[in-house]
Amino acid sequence: MFDFFFSPWQASDPWAGLTAAALTAALLTLLAYRLAGNPERIRSARNHILAHLLEVRLYRREPRTVLKVQGLLLAHTMRYLLGSLPPLLLLAGPLGVLLVQLDLRFSRLPLVPGTAALVKVRLESGALPGSLDAALHAGPGLLVETPPLRIDSEAEIDWRIRAVEAGIRTVEIRIGSEVEVKSVAVGLSGIPALPAERGKDTWTNRLFLPGESKLPAGSRLRSIEVVYPERTWQVFGLRMSWLSPFLLLLLLFTLLLRIPWRIEL
Repeated sequence: MFDFFFSPWQASDPWAGLTAAALTAALLTLLAYRLAGNPERIRSARNHILAHLLEVRLYRREPRTVLKVQGLLLAHTMRYLLGSLPPLLLLAGPLGVLLVQLDLRFSRLPLVPGTAALVKVRLESGALPGSLDAALHAGPGLLVETPPLRIDSEAEIDWRIRAVEAGIRTVEIRIGSEVEVKSVAVGLSGIPALPAERGKDTWTNRLFLPGESKLPAGSRLRSIEVVYPERTWQVFGLRMSWLSPFLLLLLLFTLLLRIPWRIEL
């Protein structure tokens, strides 16, 4: 479903896809407030908050009055939050899934041919990598550059690989008699889904680590991760993660669209 949603922006600048996602999230937010919000309580509480803020400024030289007004300000803030709680609860599920999918597409960059990356294999707690036979075999388009680095204190084994040719490539990890496979994205354009980590088949991993099949329950591996480069976004000359511009766009669209929809926020 999310692959279909982002397909129109695969060949365009990532900002187009992020803007479309923020607009969609704004529409979901307004719909939730329309269905579950309490506009009278929200409007009344917001007006009282603004009035008490003005009182604090007007009576700033009268400590007793300011203290009383601050108590009223806190009470009406709680009223405002309670009025907004039902739509926020309604939004929690859809927006949570959307944020996970956005992170899958906007937080990392595929490898570029010629660049190196780490493959991290984390074992179940208590395992000693130094006592295990471990090997990594790279498929076409990848090279393995280092022998396994075993870190017993972290129950982890690392390799360094180098990308050679563009495409969805694979590495095969062998730990003892167990063999598992992990995909590696090289040279892909647009905003592809990049599942950096493959974890155990649990409900949390199904939700927070989408994009690849899960490791079997009986596996001695806890996770397999490809460390992709971080994608940074430049806003007003500042570099940041995708979440900050997404939230700014979400706030902007929500405030603009609430006017024609006449929705209290």
